[in-house]
Amino acid sequence: MPTDPVVVKNVDFRGRNVTVTLDRSAKVRGLTLHNAGNKVELEAIGPSIFSTTLPELSERFRTHGERQWALLARTTEGNEVDVYHASVDYLLPGTSCVRLSANSAGKVRLAQRFRRVTVTGATNDRDRLLIIGRIDPPERLKIVLKSSEQTIKPAEYAFHADGSYTAVYDLTTTGAEGGKVAALAGGYHLKYGETTNRADSWVRAAGKLAIRPVNCFTEWNTLRVEGKNSSAVSVIASPPWSASERSKYGRYRLRNKDWGPLTYSIVFESYSGKNANDNPRAIFDAINEIRPEIPLYWSVRDRRVDVPTGGIAIVEGTAEWHKALATSRVLVNNNNFPYYVEKRSGQFYLQTWHGTPIKKLLNDLPRKKTPLTYRRNMKAEAGKWDLLLAQSNESETRLRSAFQYKGEVSVCEYPRNYRILTSKITEDQIKTNLNIDINGKKILYAPTWRDQNRLSAIGTNEDLESIELLADLPNTTVLVRGHHMSKVLPIYNDSVIDVSSYPHVEDLIRIADILVTDFSSVAYDFQLTGKPVLFYAKDREEYVEHRGVYELGENIGKWTSDPSELVVEVGKLLNGSLNATNSGESLDGEVESLAQYLISLARDEKWPVETQKGAFNGC
Repeated sequence: MPTDPVVVKNVDFRGRNVTVTLDRSAKVRGLTLHNAGNKVELEAIGPSIFSTTLPELSERFRTHGERQWALLARTTEGNEVDVYHASVDYLLPGTSCVRLSANSAGKVRLAQRFRRVTVTGATNDRDRLLIIGRIDPPERLKIVLKSSEQTIKPAEYAFHADGSYTAVYDLTTTGAEGGKVAALAGGYHLKYGETTNRADSWVRAAGKLAIRPVNCFTEWNTLRVEGKNSSAVSVIASPPWSASERSKYGRYRLRNKDWGPLTYSIVFESYSGKNANDNPRAIFDAINEIRPEIPLYWSVRDRRVDVPTGGIAIVEGTAEWHKALATSRVLVNNNNFPYYVEKRSGQFYLQTWHGTPIKKLLNDLPRKKTPLTYRRNMKAEAGKWDLLLAQSNESETRLRSAFQYKGEVSVCEYPRNYRILTSKITEDQIKTNLNIDINGKKILYAPTWRDQNRLSAIGTNEDLESIELLADLPNTTVLVRGHHMSKVLPIYNDSVIDVSSYPHVEDLIRIADILVTDFSSVAYDFQLTGKPVLFYAKDREEYVEHRGVYELGENIGKWTSDPSELVVEVGKLLNGSLNATNSGESLDGEVESLAQYLISLARDEKWPVETQKGAFNGC
């Protein structure tokens, strides 16, 4: 900075109008704003006050980009010199379409946008998030919360003549089964556009929000609204942890706390808390029908999981979650609990697993293909199981080998499959819920995930080719079901429906005429219906070599790796007889017997060892 700089006391903006107030000691003949190839003179309207209106930006700046201006002073000697700030208030960005731009040397620089949409603050009101900001120049625009998977528009929106606005977003929505769940999870950005579908421009942080994030604590989420270094505004929706539950020391205390004696209650978890379905759900439904007074907890990853009526949601990591896991006499899971969960003396852990494996698991894989931490975690996990369910004798052999499990195993049909064979809901009701043609043919396309890419997606070019060929068959709808370890990319075809979020895959099995899968255990469940299964994978040889399989399921259905052959085979089957069979007469009794057994364990009733082994029919 020069020894005798020209200093401004204040720079004021009203849209494109700029007013500069200099320090009275400044000796200048005039002020100008410079941009590459552009120069704008400021008019003197007082001894130290200058004003001008910047030219409007061209259309190419409408959606993105900004123009930078440098403020220069013409001294009494005729030289043009930089003008400097008297203070650092400019670090708080303004809301006008023209505002100060930060400069490490303290020089006055302006940033001009065609339109500036900003957020100045945020707060919450019970189940709602309130965003406050301004649009300059004033214009009615759509302001949404946007992630890679969701676009959430405001439930209420108030816009004022000066460009200020308030957008209100609901933090809850209706879950897959009709319950009230959190609407947000993960990371979002605020974006704007003329319509919701075209809201792709970034909303910017202004005022104190640019330097200080806002935290909102609600029953459904902990929300953090923050201005990023790029000036974009992010909204992070994490589980509803308290300040102590989210700290490292707080988590340590919760994990090591003495929560008291065991109680008459049961904890269920499915797929690491991602949903409330599968085998644990079938067991829950049976217990809830028999003894609804028992506290039945559902361990969930966040409040987006729709817990069934009669269940109590406990979010992983909260004090309520730690207490329930430490004091419930019975634990039921189809995967594994976090590594730090210890089973206490007197607790009973039922591991249902989630399918008869076709692809090799854990210890049946080469060591280099399985992380050491996961092998150690699962070794400790399997050591806690008191009983493992297996769908067949062959499944028992594979699961024992994969997990090096030495404990008790009950071989019986999976509880979840009771819904396929004896559910009270009709097939027409399921089709109506999915908004699909009651009379048309249905193909269930349900491949497994690929461990070369743990975020693998259905809907890549290869998948799309096969799915659209199937969808082109006359009077046919393709139901695409993604694995819980993968996601489904948007597929724009009226005859293709993404049913990955539908809560019960068993319902989809019931209404499907044909199953197309690859290495998924869903094939064993589908064969209960007596309807045909087709195995299809273009990468069959590569997958078998890379991952390894116990078998290829050729005793269940035909294999193909060619999309054209797949369509031909499906067409033949659709044109033939597709009569289903029902072998679930005794399954209802098996699930009820298992439920009664777990109830007795929760009540701490002592059973002789020989009685425990045959506690429920068929297992």
